[in-house]
Order: sequence, then C-alpha cells, then structure tokens
Amino acid sequence: MEEEYTALLANQTWDLVPHPPGSNIVTGKWIWTHKRRANGTLERYKARWVLRGFTHRPGGDYDELQPGREAGHRPHGALAGSHARVARASAEPSSESLLRWIIASLQQEFAMKDLGALHHFLGVTVEPHPAGLLLHQRQYTLDILERAGMTDCKPCSTPVDTQGKISEAEGTPVTDPTTYQSLAGALQYLTFSRPDITYVVQQICLHMHDPREPHPTALKRILRYLCGTVDFGLLLHRQSSSTELVVYTDAD
Repeated sequence: MEEEYTALLANQTWDLVPHPPGSNIVTGKWIWTHKRRANGTLERYKARWVLRGFTHRPGGDYDELQPGREAGHRPHGALAGSHARVARASAEPSSESLLRWIIASLQQEFAMKDLGALHHFLGVTVEPHPAGLLLHQRQYTLDILERAGMTDCKPCSTPVDTQGKISEAEGTPVTDPTTYQSLAGALQYLTFSRPDITYVVQQICLHMHDPREPHPTALKRILRYLCGTVDFGLLLHRQSSSTELVVYTDAD
C-alpha cells in the first residue's frame, strides 16, 4: 500500500482541494490482488487504489471527478493505475538504441519498471519460437478445466457436436445458471489465443441469460476439446511473404 500511495504522489495523480459546497464526493477504496507467473505460482501481492464509480450522481457529476472524503482530490486524468510496468513489446523496435530511447522517455513521465523481454501478459504466455512468437493461454485453460471439475475428462477431437444445433427453448432451465455463466464468460477471454473455439463459444454465450439443460452439455463439449488441445495457441511470424488471411472450412 505504501508503494502504491508513494507512486500516486510521485506521478502527481491529483491536487488536494477544498470540498466545494453542495458537491457530491466520489469515494475510493483499496483493491488487493495477486500477480501470478505463467505457471500459476504467486509472483507478488498487489495493492491498487481505485475510484468507486457507482458513487457518481446521475445527471450531476458524471463529467467531474472529486474522489476523497473530507476534502476533495482533483485527479489529473483518469485514475486507472499508478505504476507502469513495461515489458519489451513482441514487435520490438528496429534497433536496440531506439528501444532504450523509448524506455527512457517513458521513465521521464511515469514511475515504471523495465521487465525485460515479454513473457506473460494478462494471462497470455509469450514464448519465443524459431519462426516468431507463440501466444498461448495454457495455464488459463487448465484453470478453467479445474474450475469445472474436468481436469481429467475424456478429450474429444471437435469443440461442437456436428450432428445438431443448440436450441434456445428446448429443455428445462438449469438449477445453477451461475456456474454456466461463469464458465461461458471465462471461455470468451480464451478466444484471444484460440480462434478455433470462437464460434462455439459465441453460441453458448447466446444462452447465458436463460441456460437450459442442453446448453451445459454443449459447454462441456468445448471443455473436453480444450482438455486435448491445451498447448494450442497463435504463432506470430517475424516475417511473412504474404499478408493474405487464409481460412479453411469444410462447409459446402
């Protein structure tokens, strides 16, 4: 918390001002979370000071922010975060000197740390590959399977049953829609590096408002497919002789 607060002050995030009479105060709170490595182990604890946006007053102060309590703090822009932790981008500049200049310029504006080569970002693992960079979410996939209790399930070769379509009204409502909705939402983020499941995930998300008995079965089919393909990902080629998007389909 002390590190976060010190960074907020160093970045001149706000000005302390008197409380204007009759104004609404938008309050804030501390958020504590864990930063994990690509393999799921704990790297460090994180503390962030964030605004409680729901304390805005409709029709009154949606365009003005004065977070605080007894006195107001007038923020310099959005209070989104105080630390800039920069990993060297996957598409690095053309020269090392240019890269050092970019980092030095950022350090003049922000309290930041150079984390070196990019290897893990927002749940996506970045691995060097002879042809470029491989983006995958293996650990995130394993976490989803564990949450669903399907770590040791029998894999299948396709993410969807090709013999039928998901009906909107067929079957009775599920007894626990929260589990279905949570897993469907988690699969949405997985499509970032798994375009092969984009369509089927979109289909199960259509029924998040009213999931019925056939829908969890379709969701479990996706999880069984993921169980057998946890190492799949996106390969970003360093150089390519073609800029064409190539798509394969078995549709007539």
